[in-house]
Amino acid sequence: MAKYQDRLFPKTPIIYTGMDRRTLPPDGFQKNATFVGEDFKLTDLVEDILQLAPETTNIVVVLGASPFERYWTAEFRRAFEPFTHRVSFTWVNDLSFEQLLERAATLPPRSFILLALLIRDTAGVTHNENDALQRLHAVANAPINGLYQHRARARGPPRAENNLGGGATFHIVLPAFLGEETMVRQRPV
Repeated sequence: MAKYQDRLFPKTPIIYTGMDRRTLPPDGFQKNATFVGEDFKLTDLVEDILQLAPETTNIVVVLGASPFERYWTAEFRRAFEPFTHRVSFTWVNDLSFEQLLERAATLPPRSFILLALLIRDTAGVTHNENDALQRLHAVANAPINGLYQHRARARGPPRAENNLGGGATFHIVLPAFLGEETMVRQRPV
């Protein structure tokens, strides 16, 4: 949208929502745009796991194989680097979902599964998050935590919650579209 805004909708404002600030285009705010979203503090995910299960020595990070998930794999690796002296990380974005299920059933003791993002596996299969979670939970021999509130309710409370859904975004930005002065506040996640 931002790439063709000048040609298609030169006077239409853009609202970036439902995303992390890191995924915005570099020039996203140069013209009539605003951001209503969150900056996920990825290190909190590891801190939560270590608080829930201090004896954890291995965290299995589940990310899919789509380009979007590859982007997040790099971000997670960078964010988790400070913890590598305390725990090892097993990255499973190079497996099919069936291979992931086999591995989840035979994890070493003191492992913990972090279901970060699973859209498409390396076999090119697209997955429904809820079904994938249920299947993973049925075979895993380790606790599971996830990035969002609606994920990984099977075991462990997630910290990062995206509460700015479409309705909340609408109420935040509607006054701006009506020409009213607004102040959008950011809150840490």
